[in-house]
Amino acid sequence: MSLMKKMPDIGLPRPLETREKRILVLALFVAFIFLLTNGLPALLNFYDSRSQQLDGLRADIEREQRLISSAADWAQRSADAEQRLPALESSLFLADSSALLAAAIQRQAREIGAENGVMITSVSLAETSISADWLMVEQTMSFALEDQNSTLRFLNALKQSQPFLGVSRFDLRGNRSQYIGEITVVGFSRIPPSVSSEDES
Repeated sequence: MSLMKKMPDIGLPRPLETREKRILVLALFVAFIFLLTNGLPALLNFYDSRSQQLDGLRADIEREQRLISSAADWAQRSADAEQRLPALESSLFLADSSALLAAAIQRQAREIGAENGVMITSVSLAETSISADWLMVEQTMSFALEDQNSTLRFLNALKQSQPFLGVSRFDLRGNRSQYIGEITVVGFSRIPPSVSSEDES
């Protein structure tokens, strides 16, 4: 027996017939239509979902960064306030009523004026404002002086005074022998909440 007879007849793939080609083309066309009608929308939905998730993640990261930045800002502000607290406390009058605060303001203004050549001649009725445990008194005073240069020394001394006296209004007029004017100074103090409630009532 020859070698050719012993080998199995594998054979070569036969060419497709016209009918089989049409069926294959039709199957490929149906698969393509299915991909367009089902696969593409699913792919777009997946892309949109991933895009929304990424946008949400970015928003969360930005929000966390803002919170961290805000926390750092508030911590810095708190530290600054703690550092300013001793200076703030030294600028306040120790008075727990509007009458005591007005008397303290008048006394300090008279002392500063006497040291700088300004004589307080009269005082008007004090105006009081209360907010929570803060007390503010505005005091208008008439004054007289002979040397105009005393005015600047007086104002600088008020600015640097401890407790602090702010100036909200100042008026100066010349006379034949002297200068006269009016000044409104402002002082602050802290009072217990119970006292502020009584004053407001």
